[in-house]
Amino acid sequence: MHVARIARTSGVALVALVAIGCSSGGTSATPTTNASAANAPTTAAASGKKPAPGATLPAEWPEELRLPADATLVEATKPSETSMYAKADITDAKAAFDALKAQLTDDGYEIVGSTFTPSDKGGFGSISAKGTAYTAAISFGPDPARRVSQVIINVAKVES
Repeated sequence: MHVARIARTSGVALVALVAIGCSSGGTSATPTTNASAANAPTTAAASGKKPAPGATLPAEWPEELRLPADATLVEATKPSETSMYAKADITDAKAAFDALKAQLTDDGYEIVGSTFTPSDKGGFGSISAKGTAYTAAISFGPDPARRVSQVIINVAKVES
């Protein structure tokens, strides 16, 4: 069900729509959340501004997932005991892709999947890898709002 409210402010009509989610039975109103939106980064860097000063990787960050030499860490977090996240600006997405894939392979990770597609924006790619202690999902691509390439690394502990 949608509810509309019309308000007049300085002669301008303002319309606000509010959506109310209902359960599958239709008898109970239950708000729903988008988990990825709820956990979206909220730092200045994530909003397209300059990299966050003083951003650091979590102390437990695995050495085999070190950032490429040209990377500038934008933000990093440890949202739970079993997962970590880092985002960094990079100058060359393909070089960062090749370097991370090689270091993971050298450190004994199984590359479960990898792909890279060059583009005039720097290219897009991903690497999925599994080690004995961690799994990693890594993505590469442009941040068009800031006109830089970025690497995003999601790390999760392997369950025993």
